[in-house]
Amino acid sequence: MKFGRFINGGYYLHKVAGYWKGWVSAWFDRDGNLLDAEQIFWSFGPSRPVKRDGPMWREVCRIGQRYKHTPAP
Repeated sequence: MKFGRFINGGYYLHKVAGYWKGWVSAWFDRDGNLLDAEQIFWSFGPSRPVKRDGPMWREVCRIGQRYKHTPAP
C-alpha cells in the first residue's frame, strides 16, 4: 500500500487490498474522512467508483483511520 500527504493535511492511500477483487485508491481529508474511492481491477485497467456507505467504503474508512496521524513519508 502507498501512503502520501497533501499540503492541506489530507492524504491518500493507493493499492489498498481487501476482500474485493483488485485494489482501491482512496482520498481523505485532514480529519480522516473518506472523500472518494475507486476500485481498480488491474494496472492501467478499468476502474469503478466505490459505493458510498457500502461495505467496501466502510472497510476503506476503517483502514484509512490508521493513517490519520501518520507524518508524510
